[in-house]
Amino acid sequence: MHVALIGAALTRDMSLITRLCAGHVVTVAQTAQALASTSVITAADVLVLDAGHERHELGNLVRSIRKRDPTMTLLLVNGGLDQLDIAEAFQLGVTDYFARPWNERLLVERIEVLAARRRAATVAATSQGEQQ
Repeated sequence: MHVALIGAALTRDMSLITRLCAGHVVTVAQTAQALASTSVITAADVLVLDAGHERHELGNLVRSIRKRDPTMTLLLVNGGLDQLDIAEAFQLGVTDYFARPWNERLLVERIEVLAARRRAATVAATSQGEQQ
């Protein structure tokens, strides 16, 4: 599984990174723009985005990710969003949301479940394509 962690709160959380690195590829970036020119955005199984880091750019960022990969699993984390911001994020295509403070174990489990679902969907789509 490949997880990309984007945003200051996530990239400073060494405990979370260490837990995810146990058996998984983890890419960290302070900003989404740092990953924009790389293949990480499309190679990752799950993008975990700190919503508070680039809050003013959140809508554009989610649209950009969805344009590159409409099936990307995008998990938004942080406690700085109000209910309308969260609703808008879901309308734009965010897969899930965790408010801060988050339970690290629960967050890691959720990331792994979302990644497994993405891989299963990818395998199913590939199998269907081969059958046609």
